[in-house]
Formats: sequence, C-alpha cells, structure tokens
Amino acid sequence: MDKVMRVALMLVGLAVLCVEGQVLRSAEDDAGRLVYQNDFTQASAGGLAEDFLILEGAFTVEKKSSQAYLKLSALPLLDASVQLGENLTGGAVIKVRVKAERQGRRAPAFGVGLHGLTGFQLLVEPAGQKLKLKLGIERVQDAGFKWRSGQWYFVELSVVENNNSWTVEGRVWAESEKRPEAAQIEYIAEENPGKGRAYLSGTPSSGHPIYYDDIELRVVKGK
Repeated sequence: MDKVMRVALMLVGLAVLCVEGQVLRSAEDDAGRLVYQNDFTQASAGGLAEDFLILEGAFTVEKKSSQAYLKLSALPLLDASVQLGENLTGGAVIKVRVKAERQGRRAPAFGVGLHGLTGFQLLVEPAGQKLKLKLGIERVQDAGFKWRSGQWYFVELSVVENNNSWTVEGRVWAESEKRPEAAQIEYIAEENPGKGRAYLSGTPSSGHPIYYDDIELRVVKGK
C-alpha cells in the first residue's frame, strides 16, 4: 500500500512539474525570447564590441571598480545614436537602464528605438517633462513625465503584432520603482514596422555624459 501511495505521489508530482513547466514556458513566450543582453562587465574599457555600430556621438565602455557602463560623452553636443544586435523583423522589445544629469537649465534627452532609424523610437525629454514616440522623424504621440536628474531609469519600447495591426507601447520608470502595468504611451500602427537594428539614442547636457546599462532585446510572436 505504501509503495502504491509513493508511486501515486510521484505521478502527481510529475504532473505538477509538467503544468508548472507549461506555465513557465507560456510566461517566457509572453515576455519574448531573449536574443541580446549586455551589462558590459565582459567588455574592455574604452572600446565597443563588434555588435555595436556608432552612427553619431562618442560612445565608449567605462569601468569603475566592479561597475561597467556604456558612456555617451558630454561632447560633442549632438543627437547621438548607436545600433546593436542583429536586424529585426516582426515583434520586439528593447529595455535599457539609463542615467543622465541636468546642467543648469540644460537638460539631456535619451531613448531607444526598434527596426532601424525609420522605425519607432521612444524618447525621454526632461526639458519638456514628457515622453515622445516617433516613427522615423515624425512625432506620433506624447505623454507627460517627471524626470529626476542623476537617477537611473528603465526605458522600454515594445512593438508587437496584434490582429493585423501593431501595438506600440512605451514605459519609463525609476530604478527604485516597479515596472508600470499600464504603458505611459500606447499607439496602434497599421503598417509593418519594417526591418532594422535596435538602437540607443541620447543628447547630453553640457558637461555631463549619459550612461546606459543592462540592455535586453527580445523578439515577440504576434497574436
């Protein structure tokens, strides 16, 4: 009887593990498949890996004790950008941690983009206290946002196919806070976002660089 009971319990345990495995796989599918990740701990100081392509600006890896970041130098003062990873088609999510500082009345701007420079871009613009969603050079949506100088923020942009259209969501939150369930920016696009590499963007304020860390890039299946 004890042996039968032990076998029965083992079978129940296996069934629970299978169910839990399905739940875990479903959760992973919902979040997307991780295709690129970089915290710069393995990078050499001063250089960039081959999977980065600088379009504008002075980007380098900076290391301080056990910490490592991608730094956009304070000079020159221009709209800078660097591409990363492989070309993407279809649904994708990019998330990065960013820190920047204000210099007097001068404020920085920073953001992320998907599917190349003609795709969608999410920008944080502290000077106007807002988030901006752009498609190529065209602004398609704004949202109010209060930014605090010198703090780390997560910036996340997702573009996901949904019933023959594309749902574009933008979220920005302080490192000390939880990821917001509701996106601050949500936009429905009818056209395919196209093909291209993800990228980071930034415009430093005078005298202060912008730091990027903990980059994650995922591909997401449409619904």
